[in-house]
Amino acid sequence: MPDAATNTRRWFDEVWNRGNLDVVDEYMESGTVIHDAGAEPGDISDPAVFKGMAAAMRSAFPDIRLEIHDVIVQGEKTVLRFTASGTHKGNFLSVAPTGRAFSISGMAWGEWRGDKLVRAWNNIDLLSLFAQIGAVKRP
Repeated sequence: MPDAATNTRRWFDEVWNRGNLDVVDEYMESGTVIHDAGAEPGDISDPAVFKGMAAAMRSAFPDIRLEIHDVIVQGEKTVLRFTASGTHKGNFLSVAPTGRAFSISGMAWGEWRGDKLVRAWNNIDLLSLFAQIGAVKRP
C-alpha cells in the first residue's frame, strides 16, 4: 500500500498536472472534507463537486502546472508546499480570460486513512493570482 507522501504527490500530479479527475474517485469519499480558501462554495465534501471545481480551474488555466517543493509527513498527515503556474485562458470566478501568466505559492495539508483522503486544507495566494491576471490592482 502506498504511503501518505506517495498518495499526496500522486493526487496533485494526476489532478492538477495531468487533468486526470478519475483519481479523485480513488482517493476521495463522500465523507472527505476539503477546506479550500479559494473554492466555491467553500468546503467540499462531494467528489463530484470537487471534480467540477478542478475541471473549472483547468478550463480557466489549461496549462496549469504544480511544482511540488516539499512533502512533509507525520504519520498519516502530510504538508505539501508548491508553486502553481499557468496562463489565464478561460473564465475564472467571473474574470474573463486575459491571456496573462501567473505563478503563485500554495500549501496543502492532508489527513489520510490508508489510501483515502479524510480531510484537507488548501491555501493558495489568490490575491497574487488575481493581481497577476489583471483582475485587481495590488494595494
